[in-house]
Amino acid sequence: MTAHERAGGFSRVPIDLIVCSSAPRWTAAVRTALLAATPKLPQLVFRLHEVEELAQVSRVLELTPRALVGLEVGEENLRGCLKWLTWARRQLVPVVGLLSIAPSPGDVNAAEHHRQRTETLAALVREAGAVWTLASPLQAADLLEIAARHGQQLTATPLSNHALSTEIWRSLPWQSARGPLRLTGDA
Repeated sequence: MTAHERAGGFSRVPIDLIVCSSAPRWTAAVRTALLAATPKLPQLVFRLHEVEELAQVSRVLELTPRALVGLEVGEENLRGCLKWLTWARRQLVPVVGLLSIAPSPGDVNAAEHHRQRTETLAALVREAGAVWTLASPLQAADLLEIAARHGQQLTATPLSNHALSTEIWRSLPWQSARGPLRLTGDA
């Protein structure tokens, strides 16, 4: 049995997690969840990158291109976030939408309206490219679980494009013994 298997499939490869939040709500919750998870999962190594703006996320992604991004999305920053999520989807950046909706004061049906607004926002964020959405900082542990699974995938994913294309080709039901078609001269 390898060390990788003894660690439950996880390796000691650091898992980069970028949390973009303009308010401390989500970042504080993620830090708290990390502190709680560390003794339970000593085989996992998280590197938390906290940023406040989308431009900073892109800069951190240049340094850690295999990171998982937790992006706070609210009604006030929705347009910019949807545009960025569209870009991230094309770049194959995994993003979890961290929803942030302020309650409507003085609304008799506040709870129902908040739930409806949250569901609508979640649908928009997933449609734009987020792999998942979380509606409350109380779900920060779920973000760590998603990050851990992402890290587990990374340790099993080949790094080179050639190896990746070969692996994808093998998984296709109509695969050919000839292998994938090469359109460029690289071997």
